[in-house]
Amino acid sequence: MYLEKLIQTFDIDKLKLEVKNILTNHPLVENQIALNYRSGYEDSCWTDGCGSPYKKDEKSTSIENKSNNMQPRFVDTDFSFINPGLEKSEIEKIYLHFQKKFTLGRYRIAVIKPKTCYGWHFDLEKRIHIPVFTNPGSFIITDDSKATHLPSDGGCWMFFANNGYHTAINSSYTEDRVHLLINVWS
Repeated sequence: MYLEKLIQTFDIDKLKLEVKNILTNHPLVENQIALNYRSGYEDSCWTDGCGSPYKKDEKSTSIENKSNNMQPRFVDTDFSFINPGLEKSEIEKIYLHFQKKFTLGRYRIAVIKPKTCYGWHFDLEKRIHIPVFTNPGSFIITDDSKATHLPSDGGCWMFFANNGYHTAINSSYTEDRVHLLINVWS
Protein backbone atom coordinates (compact mmCIF):
# COMPACT_ATOMS: atom_id res chain seq x y z
CA MET A 1 0.00 0.00 0.00
CA TYR A 2 1.30 3.44 -0.93
CA LEU A 3 -1.50 5.95 -0.45
CA GLU A 4 -3.99 6.46 2.36
CA LYS A 5 -6.63 9.19 2.31
CA LEU A 6 -6.55 11.09 5.61
CA ILE A 7 -9.70 12.44 7.22
CA GLN A 8 -8.36 15.99 7.60
CA THR A 9 -9.39 18.64 5.10
CA PHE A 10 -8.29 22.24 4.79
CA ASP A 11 -9.59 25.32 3.00
CA ILE A 12 -8.40 24.85 -0.60
CA ASP A 13 -9.34 28.41 -1.62
CA LYS A 14 -7.15 29.89 1.13
CA LEU A 15 -4.33 27.47 0.25
CA LYS A 16 -4.46 28.45 -3.41
CA LEU A 17 -4.18 32.15 -2.54
CA GLU A 18 -1.36 31.60 -0.03
CA VAL A 19 0.62 29.31 -2.34
CA LYS A 20 0.19 31.67 -5.32
CA ASN A 21 1.52 34.52 -3.16
CA ILE A 22 4.55 32.49 -2.06
CA LEU A 23 5.28 31.34 -5.63
CA THR A 24 5.13 34.98 -6.75
CA ASN A 25 7.45 36.28 -4.02
CA HIS A 26 10.05 33.50 -3.61
CA PRO A 27 12.18 31.71 -6.21
CA LEU A 28 11.94 27.97 -6.75
CA VAL A 29 15.05 26.00 -5.81
CA GLU A 30 15.03 22.57 -7.43
CA ASN A 31 11.33 23.24 -8.11
CA GLN A 32 10.62 23.66 -4.41
CA ILE A 33 10.10 26.37 -1.80
CA ALA A 34 10.72 25.60 1.87
CA LEU A 35 7.95 26.44 4.35
CA ASN A 36 9.87 25.60 7.51
CA TYR A 37 13.45 25.98 8.59
CA ARG A 38 16.02 24.86 11.14
CA SER A 39 17.61 26.97 13.85
CA GLY A 40 20.42 29.15 12.53
CA TYR A 41 19.07 29.24 8.97
CA GLU A 42 16.62 32.10 9.29
CA ASP A 43 18.29 34.01 6.42
CA SER A 44 17.73 31.11 4.00
CA CYS A 45 14.43 29.84 5.41
CA TRP A 46 12.68 29.74 1.99
CA THR A 47 15.46 27.73 0.31
CA ASP A 48 17.46 25.72 2.88
CA GLY A 49 15.30 22.58 2.88
CA CYS A 50 14.79 22.38 -0.87
CA GLY A 51 15.88 19.44 -2.97
CA SER A 52 17.38 16.16 -1.94
CA PRO A 53 19.06 15.88 1.43
CA TYR A 54 21.88 14.06 -0.39
CA LYS A 55 24.63 16.01 -2.09
CA LYS A 56 24.66 15.47 -5.80
CA ASP A 57 27.34 13.03 -6.90
CA GLU A 58 27.72 13.42 -10.64
CA LYS A 59 28.69 9.76 -10.98
CA SER A 60 25.78 8.37 -8.94
CA THR A 61 22.03 8.65 -8.98
CA SER A 62 20.16 9.72 -5.85
CA ILE A 63 19.06 6.08 -5.49
CA GLU A 64 22.71 4.97 -5.45
CA ASN A 65 23.61 7.74 -2.98
CA LYS A 66 20.94 6.51 -0.53
CA SER A 67 21.88 2.87 -1.12
CA ASN A 68 25.55 3.62 -0.47
CA ASN A 69 24.66 5.16 2.91
CA MET A 70 25.85 8.62 1.94
CA GLN A 71 25.37 11.11 4.74
CA PRO A 72 22.59 13.65 4.20
CA ARG A 73 23.49 17.36 4.24
CA PHE A 74 21.05 17.99 7.13
CA VAL A 75 18.88 16.22 9.67
CA ASP A 76 15.34 16.38 8.32
CA THR A 77 13.66 16.61 11.73
CA ASP A 78 15.68 19.74 12.57
CA PHE A 79 13.25 21.71 10.37
CA SER A 80 10.86 22.77 13.11
CA PHE A 81 10.18 26.51 12.68
CA ILE A 82 7.45 27.77 10.34
CA ASN A 83 8.69 30.51 8.01
CA PRO A 84 8.08 34.15 8.95
CA GLY A 85 4.93 35.58 7.45
CA LEU A 86 3.06 32.26 7.58
CA GLU A 87 1.69 32.84 11.07
CA LYS A 88 -2.10 32.32 11.24
CA SER A 89 -2.17 31.08 7.62
CA GLU A 90 -3.84 27.92 6.34
CA ILE A 91 -0.32 26.65 5.58
CA GLU A 92 0.63 27.03 9.25
CA LYS A 93 -2.69 25.48 10.35
CA ILE A 94 -1.79 22.33 8.39
CA TYR A 95 1.68 22.18 9.93
CA LEU A 96 0.43 22.66 13.50
CA HIS A 97 -2.29 20.04 13.02
CA PHE A 98 0.11 17.33 11.86
CA GLN A 99 2.84 18.37 14.32
CA LYS A 100 0.51 17.20 17.12
CA LYS A 101 0.23 13.73 15.55
CA PHE A 102 3.64 12.97 14.02
CA THR A 103 7.34 13.70 14.14
CA LEU A 104 7.73 15.99 11.15
CA GLY A 105 10.62 17.03 8.96
CA ARG A 106 10.72 19.40 6.03
CA TYR A 107 7.55 21.13 4.81
CA ARG A 108 7.68 22.35 1.22
CA ILE A 109 5.84 23.49 -1.84
CA ALA A 110 6.78 21.08 -4.64
CA VAL A 111 6.18 22.04 -8.26
CA ILE A 112 6.27 19.72 -11.24
CA LYS A 113 6.38 21.71 -14.45
CA PRO A 114 4.28 20.66 -17.48
CA LYS A 115 5.47 17.62 -19.46
CA THR A 116 7.95 16.52 -16.75
CA CYS A 117 8.37 13.93 -14.04
CA TYR A 118 10.65 13.00 -11.13
CA GLY A 119 13.27 10.33 -11.58
CA TRP A 120 12.50 6.81 -10.33
CA HIS A 121 13.38 6.90 -6.63
CA PHE A 122 12.50 5.90 -3.09
CA ASP A 123 12.45 7.95 0.08
CA LEU A 124 13.37 7.11 3.65
CA GLU A 125 10.26 8.74 5.14
CA LYS A 126 6.52 8.95 4.58
CA ARG A 127 5.04 12.12 3.12
CA ILE A 128 1.78 13.95 3.55
CA HIS A 129 0.60 15.35 0.22
CA ILE A 130 -1.89 18.19 -0.03
CA PRO A 131 -2.58 18.89 -3.72
CA VAL A 132 -3.08 22.63 -4.30
CA PHE A 133 -2.98 22.95 -8.09
CA THR A 134 -3.34 19.85 -10.22
CA ASN A 135 -4.77 18.58 -13.48
CA PRO A 136 -6.15 15.26 -14.76
CA GLY A 137 -2.74 14.35 -16.22
CA SER A 138 -0.87 14.43 -12.90
CA PHE A 139 -0.17 11.13 -11.19
CA ILE A 140 1.93 9.41 -8.56
CA ILE A 141 3.17 6.16 -10.08
CA THR A 142 4.38 3.37 -7.78
CA ASP A 143 6.34 0.19 -8.42
CA ASP A 144 3.14 -1.87 -8.08
CA SER A 145 2.15 -0.34 -11.46
CA LYS A 146 -0.51 1.97 -10.02
CA ALA A 147 -0.97 5.52 -11.26
CA THR A 148 -3.01 7.64 -8.83
CA HIS A 149 -4.33 11.15 -9.38
CA LEU A 150 -4.75 13.21 -6.18
CA PRO A 151 -7.48 15.86 -6.51
CA SER A 152 -7.07 19.46 -5.41
CA ASP A 153 -9.99 19.59 -2.96
CA GLY A 154 -8.38 20.41 0.39
CA GLY A 155 -7.85 16.74 1.20
CA CYS A 156 -4.66 15.18 2.52
CA TRP A 157 -2.96 11.93 1.62
CA MET A 158 -0.35 9.90 3.49
CA PHE A 159 2.09 8.65 0.87
CA PHE A 160 4.22 5.76 2.05
CA ALA A 161 7.18 6.92 -0.05
CA ASN A 162 9.45 4.58 1.92
CA ASN A 163 7.58 1.45 0.72
CA GLY A 164 9.34 1.30 -2.65
CA TYR A 165 10.23 3.03 -5.87
CA HIS A 166 7.94 5.67 -7.33
CA THR A 167 7.73 8.82 -9.41
CA ALA A 168 5.34 11.69 -9.98
CA ILE A 169 4.37 12.89 -13.43
CA ASN A 170 2.69 16.00 -14.81
CA SER A 171 1.61 15.31 -18.38
CA SER A 172 -0.24 18.61 -18.78
CA TYR A 173 0.96 20.78 -21.64
CA THR A 174 0.40 24.04 -19.77
CA GLU A 175 -0.36 23.67 -16.04
CA ASP A 176 2.03 23.19 -13.13
CA ARG A 177 1.27 20.49 -10.58
CA VAL A 178 1.74 21.99 -7.09
CA HIS A 179 1.56 20.01 -3.86
CA LEU A 180 2.38 20.79 -0.26
CA LEU A 181 4.68 18.06 1.10
CA ILE A 182 5.38 17.29 4.74
CA ASN A 183 7.98 14.67 5.63
CA VAL A 184 6.75 12.30 8.36
CA TRP A 185 9.17 10.27 10.48
CA SER A 186 6.88 8.66 13.05
